[in-house]
Amino acid sequence: MKKGEVVVSNGPLAEARVEGGKVKAVGSFFRPMERLAIVRNGKVFAEVRGDGRRDRLAAISHEHPALQRKVPLWLLFPANRKMHPALGEPEPVP
Repeated sequence: MKKGEVVVSNGPLAEARVEGGKVKAVGSFFRPMERLAIVRNGKVFAEVRGDGRRDRLAAISHEHPALQRKVPLWLLFPANRKMHPALGEPEPVP
């Protein structure tokens, strides 16, 4: 902890990297995941859905010229998992 190498989360963790014009993202959680997406500048770029059993999902985007050039862009990796109210987790708010 003294080195600052600690991550605390109550939800899925997502890791991502850009290689050769593609974005590769992996999301994981200790319970089954429902979805992992790659969002580029506000639009879904790639998405994978869970099957109700897998606790790890991987998404790979198609190649995009903006990822090969050094142009400004933002990336977001939403990862969803199933809520369990019986375990004390709240229902999602619509």
